[in-house]
Amino acid sequence: MVQPLADDKSVTIQADLPETEITGDAGRIAQVVTNLLTNAIRYNQTGGSIQVKVDRFDHTASLSVIDTGVGIAQSDLPHVFERFYRVDKARTREAGGAGLGLAICKTIVEAHGGHIAVTSAENQGTTFTVQLPTDPMI
Repeated sequence: MVQPLADDKSVTIQADLPETEITGDAGRIAQVVTNLLTNAIRYNQTGGSIQVKVDRFDHTASLSVIDTGVGIAQSDLPHVFERFYRVDKARTREAGGAGLGLAICKTIVEAHGGHIAVTSAENQGTTFTVQLPTDPMI
């Protein structure tokens, strides 16, 4: 679904996705993955790369989206999941979006009993990690 956007920017996507079962709304989880991949492409450098991987630990599945993009300043990291927050206000018109995508991702992940986190270094890239329970929520 996001491959055409990646192709337009010459960004390669590498995936390590062993079959991992979770319980939840497939459409909403797909929305989270699509948003994270779209952002990883949009804020990547031309010719950059994205690694997507899934791991399983006890009763948790972990999805990581790792990019080689522009990164996020340390001062912005605590705010990236806030509604309407944009890291670079100057790119609003250029990149599109309203600053809601990551806030929506956080809401969806938490509604599924999970957690979303970000690590980043400017000019080195960003990693978003989503952890979701593999057991049905009671």
